[in-house]
Amino acid sequence: MRQPLIAFLFSLAGPAIWFGFLNLLYGIQTLACTPHAGFAASSAAAGTVTALVLIALVGVAWRQFCRLPDFLARTGLMLTGFSAIASLWTAMPLLLVGACPAGTVA
Repeated sequence: MRQPLIAFLFSLAGPAIWFGFLNLLYGIQTLACTPHAGFAASSAAAGTVTALVLIALVGVAWRQFCRLPDFLARTGLMLTGFSAIASLWTAMPLLLVGACPAGTVA
């Protein structure tokens, strides 16, 4: 009875990783743009976090492909692929523009 539920929840690991990444990236940007926070975010930090998230998503996709039943494996791979695209889409502005627009940090 528990095995199908665990397999279903594991197929949702990709979107869960993306959700954590989204919150972490926006949290880093908020801290960087807050005056007197003592935190300096850079594009290198955003690139490192993005690379680690993409590596984690590849690992999750591989485990889903090897361990889940056929339908859940394909669904999990699709969701993990969409999560990888969403992670790149989320990090792209920070990697291209920078942590804070000019004039927002006091």
